[in-house]
Amino acid sequence: MQALYGPTPVNSPPAELLARIADLESQLAAAHADLAKQKAEAVTERATWEEIVRDTRQRAMNMMRE
Repeated sequence: MQALYGPTPVNSPPAELLARIADLESQLAAAHADLAKQKAEAVTERATWEEIVRDTRQRAMNMMRE
């Protein structure tokens, strides 16, 4: 666990622990923001592909009618 969170001994002064907690919370917030950005990009990309598929199907149907 120490490798994941870094060295923070249990007997550290409270200010040091609070600073470490604040740093971890900041990292977590940044990770959440990055994830939200990636999700928004994925939704946009999916909508684009769905539009391409819809257009392709429509063109195919139009070609079959001709």
